[in-house]
Amino acid sequence: MKRKRYGARGKLGLKTAQEMNPPILVLSNALTGGGAEIVARLMVASIENATGVVFENDASVSIPGRVVETTGHKHSGGICYTLWANLVRMTRIQRAKIRLNPACTISHLEGPNFANLLTVSGGPRLIFVHNKISESYRRKTLRDRAKYALCRFLYPRADCIVAVSQGIADELVQEFRIAPSKISVQNNPVDIGSIRTAAGESCSGFAELLDGQRYIVSVASLTEQKNHFQMLQVFKELTSTDDPMNQLKLVLLGDGPLREELEEFSRGLGLITWSSAGRQIVIGNTEVFFLGYQNNPYPLISRAQALIMTSFWEGLPISLLEAMSLGVPAVVSDSSTGIRDLWRVSTSDAEKLVNLGKPVDTPFGVLMPSTRYREIDLSAWVDSLHKVISVAEDRGGYQEKCQARAADYDLTKAVPAWNSLLQQHLS
Repeated sequence: MKRKRYGARGKLGLKTAQEMNPPILVLSNALTGGGAEIVARLMVASIENATGVVFENDASVSIPGRVVETTGHKHSGGICYTLWANLVRMTRIQRAKIRLNPACTISHLEGPNFANLLTVSGGPRLIFVHNKISESYRRKTLRDRAKYALCRFLYPRADCIVAVSQGIADELVQEFRIAPSKISVQNNPVDIGSIRTAAGESCSGFAELLDGQRYIVSVASLTEQKNHFQMLQVFKELTSTDDPMNQLKLVLLGDGPLREELEEFSRGLGLITWSSAGRQIVIGNTEVFFLGYQNNPYPLISRAQALIMTSFWEGLPISLLEAMSLGVPAVVSDSSTGIRDLWRVSTSDAEKLVNLGKPVDTPFGVLMPSTRYREIDLSAWVDSLHKVISVAEDRGGYQEKCQARAADYDLTKAVPAWNSLLQQHLS
């Protein structure tokens, strides 16, 4: 791991730069990927004297003016190999805590949170929880049961727990018996200025090839949580209608363990499917594009007719905030209280979603009933997509309201909140 050295105290007892402005350690799985990783990257870039320590940085992401250290690489394997890899990671994180002597250690997601709480020193330990724990580990596998048990045992030891939505905070209090005084609710932020700048870059690659095409976009890891199988069913129903809308394409941005299975499922539905892992791209009659992870997805997002999200559960999805910051409306599943808060869904409308299974129109798109516990209503999803895309054709119907609401979550508002939280625990 790359080392950063600091000077010693002078003879007159003057404080060193480290003592006057002690480092803040930020732990994360990576600096690319889902919303939690993006928030971790923004923290390292925005908090003064922050150092990032990540489990893997295979994308070789660097942050100007900041030190980023890596404890390993992305891996897959059985439980024994996973235990060994995590032991190595924890050892390296412990060394970093001792060497840097940070004033505070912040971590995101379960793996880094466990490492933060199982190692010593490093100042107060602040952990960020980005999803409901019961939802994330609902499967009865040995690995999920172990992670759930570790959350129950370790999380009460944190000095502060930051939940990215009120629903997550409520679960921590009600199911994990964590004192409300230990919990802070802070929304995930987006760097709107950087996103809009990146979206305005000259088209190249896939964005150039798809320029002029009409498509809906999904930005999500290809995992069980994101429920892409039902998304593909919705898209099949959409393109089967006798309407100009059936000329739309579906662009999937993201990668994950279900990629090959999803590609096969798409083809099994009779959809003409292309994958970036395969042959040269051909637009033509292709209906579904699996484009994988993109370093700059914003030109593709900004040109989409709408964002679609069929997740079973979420915290506060960054991809939805990013789309809104670009004026792109969405049709999304009712998968978190964070989305309800973002879209200002009233209690009566929330009851309509849950009890009647009816979509709710908002100024930002349509919120669909969760398909977690009921059969998906394909026709309702198709109708909602028709509605949103028809209204949004000139962007006048949604653009201004989406962008105005996203501004409430801008990074410029999050950084003072982070600094305030740090001051509370450093004083």
